[in-house]
Amino acid sequence: MPVIILNLSPEESKDYDNFNKLNDRTLMTGKWLEYCSACPVPEIANVFQRIGINFYQVTGYLKENYVWKEIGEWIGKEDHVTQQSGFNGALLQWNVGYLH
Repeated sequence: MPVIILNLSPEESKDYDNFNKLNDRTLMTGKWLEYCSACPVPEIANVFQRIGINFYQVTGYLKENYVWKEIGEWIGKEDHVTQQSGFNGALLQWNVGYLH
């Protein structure tokens, strides 16, 4: 079974103008973390590499068709996965997580 690291952000770039106008630090933290998918990728990759687990990485943002095409190839779909419901349905069949 392949291990796939999803390095996906919600949009192509963060709207810093609106982000900086938020007055609620909790809300700001949540919005910041939405775009922080790349933060743990080096650490996760390092752990897998050190213990000999082969892995693959999908990088991009959620509205990119090639991202869904690549995910679709991993979950066994021939065509593009353009609906999150298809992806969410596939996730129900997967084991997600890692303990060492």
